[in-house]
Amino acid sequence: MSRIKEIILRQTWTTKDEIEFISKLGMNNPEQRKTKLLRYLKALETRTRWGSINREDVIDFISREIQREIQTCGREGKTSCFAHAAATKN
Repeated sequence: MSRIKEIILRQTWTTKDEIEFISKLGMNNPEQRKTKLLRYLKALETRTRWGSINREDVIDFISREIQREIQTCGREGKTSCFAHAAATKN
């Protein structure tokens, strides 16, 4: 059974689903991954309905992913990573 069918059949979005979504966020364009993660984190701050999702686990996960992106940019010397970060500070 596909992952999407599984989610539809159980009719709930879980912490596992949210973390899986975040782990794939921006992977189609790695240069923009950190920007997308930062924007998603900002959007999570306004989320009021968490349902079956553990808020702390999700925020902890996305924070670690952002930190990983910052470290990766530093190691690889990607100036575009820092340009994206500056653009999302607002």
